[in-house]
Amino acid sequence: MKRDRQDFKRDLPAPPTRSQDNYASALAEVYRTLDEAELVAPGADEREWVGEIREQVRGELIHVIEDEDGE
Repeated sequence: MKRDRQDFKRDLPAPPTRSQDNYASALAEVYRTLDEAELVAPGADEREWVGEIREQVRGELIHVIEDEDGE
């Protein structure tokens, strides 16, 4: 599972900049932030909560990336 997360993070779009402020990049940055938050969360309940949100963001990000590839 950890390796899958590392591979997924490595393949994420670059973080957004002012000139490249698109939805997929912004979601990728949210995913990275949630991944870090899950690692430093003070307790199991917080890690679980952050992990659930991270997985929702991951699902949306995959959907957006697949839609971009299909265009």
